[in-house]
Amino acid sequence: MNPIVLLAALLIDVGNPNFRDHLGYGWSLNEHSDGRTAAWLNRMEADVFFKIAKPADHQLEIETKIFQVKDKVQNVGIYMNGKFVGSQLCKPTNDYQTLTYTVNAEHFIKGRNRMIIRVGHRARPKGDGRKLSLFVDKIRLIEIK
Repeated sequence: MNPIVLLAALLIDVGNPNFRDHLGYGWSLNEHSDGRTAAWLNRMEADVFFKIAKPADHQLEIETKIFQVKDKVQNVGIYMNGKFVGSQLCKPTNDYQTLTYTVNAEHFIKGRNRMIIRVGHRARPKGDGRKLSLFVDKIRLIEIK
């Protein structure tokens, strides 16, 4: 079996104002927490835009913290350019966790791509008028050779 070799990576530092143009519908304001810059998803889905030179297999990593709701487990699904990539359940923790997906080349197009992060539920924390689900710190897209 051949080992997977990870190549050049695209990094989107979600809460950093310099990366805000990568975010579309579904994101709340930039915030600072735990020494990180991040933003909440405040809709059931949120858009992320990025450019790639050519379609190739990639590993997608999303560093996130969930807004926990009693007796509910958060499900996070990923769509790339309208095609379903996969979904997974988040660990029930207050710590940051990295969600990892393998995205095949046929999900990408040369140039501008649209990723949708879709969640199973959101809720309103006490003292906050927003309904929240995921607090996303960083998104990495790493080409696999």
